[in-house]
Amino acid sequence: MIRTCVLLPILLLCCSFGPGFYFCRRLAWSPAEKAAGSFGLSLFLVYLGTLAIQAFRLPAFSHTVLTGILALLTLLAARSIADFFRDREIRLLFASYLWLLAWSLALLALVRNYSGAGVLWDWFEHYIRAMYFAEGWPADRLHLGDIVIPSLPPLVNAVSAHFLHHLGRGFEGFLAVSAAH
Repeated sequence: MIRTCVLLPILLLCCSFGPGFYFCRRLAWSPAEKAAGSFGLSLFLVYLGTLAIQAFRLPAFSHTVLTGILALLTLLAARSIADFFRDREIRLLFASYLWLLAWSLALLALVRNYSGAGVLWDWFEHYIRAMYFAEGWPADRLHLGDIVIPSLPPLVNAVSAHFLHHLGRGFEGFLAVSAAH
């Protein structure tokens, strides 16, 4: 869990905001629109990369290469990101996000087990879908009992799989990544 607490904020910056900001920084949008566009584009880039890794059966270290590329884009936009955070509106926006993330993680920490009234299955089903992408399962495993992998759009599961490659394949890491997105 300590690994998750240390790596998750770094991965969120390098994979969930910075790459998109590299492309959105010069658009004639308001600061809030740039922030939202940066998050959306960054997560879409992670999604496309994870789908490419799965589709072309690339080795697991491809996730590390993808993170390196995304981190490079973040570094190339570092000065613009620093300037961006000088805006009071943006600092308030990100402080609100961090508060919501902390609140979500605190609520998750209260759950001792997922066992009542079918509550487990929703989380577990998305965890299994993320493992499909994280572990590169073959296409013949698209149907796991009652869980059909392509029955829902896989964006969240593919993005979660990319983060789980770095954080470990545990369910607790999946919950933290899910809370962050």
